[in-house]
Amino acid sequence: MGKCSICEGKTGILQEWPLKDGQFCKKCNKQFQEAGFRFLANWHSMDYTVQEARSMLASPKDWQETVNARHRQREMEKEKQAQLKEANKNCFLCGKRIMFRYMTSDNRALCMGCVNAARTTAQEELWEKGKKFDPFQYVEEHSSGFFLEHMAEMEHPHPALFVNYTKRNFYSMGDPGSVFTFESVIKFESDIHTYEVTEGKRGHPIARAVAGGILFGPVGAVIGASTSKDTRHKETVEGNRYINIYYKDPSQKSGVQKAAFYTNDDTVIVRIEECLTRAFEIRDEQAETSIRLSKTQDALKKETTDFSQLVELKELLDMGILTQEEFEQKKKNILKL
Repeated sequence: MGKCSICEGKTGILQEWPLKDGQFCKKCNKQFQEAGFRFLANWHSMDYTVQEARSMLASPKDWQETVNARHRQREMEKEKQAQLKEANKNCFLCGKRIMFRYMTSDNRALCMGCVNAARTTAQEELWEKGKKFDPFQYVEEHSSGFFLEHMAEMEHPHPALFVNYTKRNFYSMGDPGSVFTFESVIKFESDIHTYEVTEGKRGHPIARAVAGGILFGPVGAVIGASTSKDTRHKETVEGNRYINIYYKDPSQKSGVQKAAFYTNDDTVIVRIEECLTRAFEIRDEQAETSIRLSKTQDALKKETTDFSQLVELKELLDMGILTQEEFEQKKKNILKL
């Protein structure tokens, strides 16, 4: 038996009701009912402190509006939670029914497949060698809006490969899995074709691969392709075809890492190649944009420098240090007239 926090009388077994910071007895509960406050029907005692409960019994009319408002708020929250529970039966990203769910910071559910895809959004420090990626913690630290924004365009061409066009990252499942960028890829090969990035002069026209007319490589790089089977590659497994993606990885002694994908389905090979094609096209566009921006900044910098030099020359002319002829000649030199 306990003690009533309101009247300080004893409470019987299963005859006490909770408050925020205490409880009340059967006798006090009857007083609440007589005052028009019916537990769980139109008020929830867990929303009130002992002091508030005493005030309610002393002046029930003064509390009626507050009690009604708190009850409406609780009912709205209850309905919201019911809707959220119903919505979370499916993954908010892919819409698939969820058996095992990961919850975001704003209580939206992700399925295991989308969590694997979400690894493409992880910050680089999470993938440093020796650090273990915790999917539960990572998802809990981010909102549904974060994943909707950073996973707007995703593809899953192979069970072990996710391609994120929004973040320009790949995720290759394995032990351990690895996330690598579009920019880090230096070559990919299948059991039929090889596509390799070779350095060229800056601004050199982009070469098109002869096989299938596929276009790869950033501005200033040339892509070569072979149409015959490359006998140097020994990674084929009997009955399967393969694609290997080579990318720069500073954590490896060689500086290069390989992600291998095997399948006996030709359409999967085609899908992976199409994803890689699009990835390189996006990389090209980004490289071209960077070059244009760099040229624009260089031009603006030069204009600023030229203007400063002309101002200095004019000051020297006004001071009589330069003659008009000397000023005009130096002006032509700066403006390259």
